[in-house]
Amino acid sequence: MSLLGSFLKSALRAEPLKTSRFLTNSISHRFICASRLSKEHFWKSSALGISLTNLGDAQHCEFSIAYEFNGNICSYYNDFFSAEYRDQILIFVMDHIGIVDFNWREKIDAALAQFDIVGIRGNSELSDGQPTWWFEKFLVGLNTLSGSATLETENGSIESQLGPSPLACKVLESSFIAVRAKDLYAADIEFDPNMGQSFLALDFCRLCVQAGLSIGTWPIHISDASALVSPLVHAENWSDYFLKYREKWSISGVPK
Repeated sequence: MSLLGSFLKSALRAEPLKTSRFLTNSISHRFICASRLSKEHFWKSSALGISLTNLGDAQHCEFSIAYEFNGNICSYYNDFFSAEYRDQILIFVMDHIGIVDFNWREKIDAALAQFDIVGIRGNSELSDGQPTWWFEKFLVGLNTLSGSATLETENGSIESQLGPSPLACKVLESSFIAVRAKDLYAADIEFDPNMGQSFLALDFCRLCVQAGLSIGTWPIHISDASALVSPLVHAENWSDYFLKYREKWSISGVPK
């Protein structure tokens, strides 16, 4: 994408409310989140807001949070694939994720030295018609899954190791994706606004693989209030987005 194209894209799209902290020239890591919560509730009650408040090494990161967000999350994410953020590491993360790894920065840097696109959980296989990063019908065995899940319950935390990590994958779970902005900028890759949140990561990972970029998981410790919940639960307009995804990638069959 040209610089002019990036400028026109940003100018024609209404910019969501964002907050920026620690404005220094040394910032290299940017956490990006589109939350339906208000600013007050995000920082006081969301897993991500609480963890970012207590984040170590905060002088090396910046936060871009869209509060009370009800727009297209893919379009919002795409605002950061521009020259302005080209030298930064972008961490796209959802508000139900808590960053609890004290070595998060070192681990992300190490992960991006090995892979171009990094997540916490993923799948080393992607079958024809597979509608999410994991789906029972398409799993030959759990050996295709990678990463860990920490389920927060009323009775405490439940740790579950889904599979080995680090591991090269074909698709990542969407709640945490880290990239070097310059790699996506150079490859002219963006999130497809036609996919919606349900197919955000699935489509994005296919585009990255198609462009020759590597994808993998890394053992970064997080908490997740939605871990181990089926990806199809409470998915808005899921069937409509799947039809668009299926048509784009010439995928046959709709899972039942």
